[in-house]
Amino acid sequence: MANAKLELSYYFSKVISIFYNFFGWILSFFTKNKNIEEIKNETNNECETVKKLKNNIRKIYYKWCLNIIKQYEIPKHIGFIMDGNRRYARMNNINPYVAHLRGFENLELNLEWLLYMGVKVVTVYAFSIENFKRTNSEVQALFEITKNKMKEFNTHGHFLSESGIKLNVLGDLSLLPPDVNEAINEAVENTKNNNNFILNICFAYTSRYEITNAIKNVVKDVQEGKLSSDDITEETIEKKLLTSSCPPVDILVRTSMETRFSDFLLWQICDDTQIHFIDVYWPVFNFWNMIPVILSYQRNLLHKKQNINDKKTQ
Repeated sequence: MANAKLELSYYFSKVISIFYNFFGWILSFFTKNKNIEEIKNETNNECETVKKLKNNIRKIYYKWCLNIIKQYEIPKHIGFIMDGNRRYARMNNINPYVAHLRGFENLELNLEWLLYMGVKVVTVYAFSIENFKRTNSEVQALFEITKNKMKEFNTHGHFLSESGIKLNVLGDLSLLPPDVNEAINEAVENTKNNNNFILNICFAYTSRYEITNAIKNVVKDVQEGKLSSDDITEETIEKKLLTSSCPPVDILVRTSMETRFSDFLLWQICDDTQIHFIDVYWPVFNFWNMIPVILSYQRNLLHKKQNINDKKTQ
């Protein structure tokens, strides 16, 4: 019975996800020639009562769906390659700065329901070391957005502090400007004692950097006599990774339908991680795009357990 219910929920969510993607495409078609101020004005002109009502209905419906999902095993750690901001900007004729800003804001929206669902760790790819090759104006814009968002995280009553979210920023932070580093360090310091949820933001990051840095630290331990070279194992290196305090990655999602990993969490996704490439740009990635992914994870776990039980009874 539980299996049939999960199967039905999975296929229903696929239909809903297709509908939302189609609706988003239609909406983009009608707004693509409008500038960002026109879109903001249309949104602001909507009656506040109507907006509150729509928001309340959405939250109730989300929680109803999440309560169904919470009957099954919830992934502990989800990774996101937040791809497609610039293509979203081109498609909608808006400034890339606005698209990147929407991407950060969308991360917060998705964290809200992932937290409610019971996910414990989210790791996102925000800025690769390779991204320094982009135009100086775009890199500086990303630094400005990051700095401002980190300052927002530091304000009293922000979603991160209210929800008990611990923030980690992972990468070669020595490559960042001092003012960005200062804002990051303050946000990390202010949330270090939170233990309800972990948000890892990979910034100035690549897996090659992370693995190289881990190996350097292992070599240093050997040179200092803290470790024998004969005792080096995979686990030794894993303990030196930037994500060493986190559980294994259960699901990796890349938006915009690019089918590559772009040097993200390559060590961490080598085991039982489920990989999903989603055909939607990150700024509009939402609850309905993720629900089929979660249900797929739960279906696969259920089938795996059934196969193990079947083998035991044979």
